[in-house]
Amino acid sequence: MSLSTLTSSLGTLGISTSPLLEALALSTGLAGAALLAVYAYLRATLSTTISTSIVVNASAEEAWKVLSDFDTLPSWSTFINSVKGPPTVGSQWSLTIGGKSCDDKNAFTFTPTCVEYDADKFTFAWHGKLMFKSIFNGKHKFKIVPISSKQCRLEQDEEFGGVLYTLLYGLTNEKAKTARGFMKFNEAFKKQVEL
Repeated sequence: MSLSTLTSSLGTLGISTSPLLEALALSTGLAGAALLAVYAYLRATLSTTISTSIVVNASAEEAWKVLSDFDTLPSWSTFINSVKGPPTVGSQWSLTIGGKSCDDKNAFTFTPTCVEYDADKFTFAWHGKLMFKSIFNGKHKFKIVPISSKQCRLEQDEEFGGVLYTLLYGLTNEKAKTARGFMKFNEAFKKQVEL
């Protein structure tokens, strides 16, 4: 199988490869093609998405005011201790998460990049990584979906990936613990908005 056939086949499956890996595969022949295939397999299997949602009895506009107020969010949030940084795509944020009333015992700070922020669509997202994207990465997204003039739905999800993901989420109960933490946040958000 040629390199172009392999990358085309992987593309059909929705798996993209990096130019560096493609160059390595091209320069090393069959061994490189095998490396590329292993990379594609790991990329496809070493990721998961955790999705949660909750219906809130308030307008999307009212809910957005609460969710996007980074100064007061830590006062009611169950796992976000602080959010620092401008709400603009491409900006780097400083987030401290964990501890508080979620299942994590220790809080930690990291510096993700804001990859989505749209007040008109009531959504924001960040992408963080540990050292390199291939080690551990996650894209966390919050979105408020209007249902009616007096009701909306908060959707919260995170797509995790990377080699370390397998160790943390594949071999432990971290995925279930993370989902519980998201649901606790959702319930606290609902309570705060409906005050």
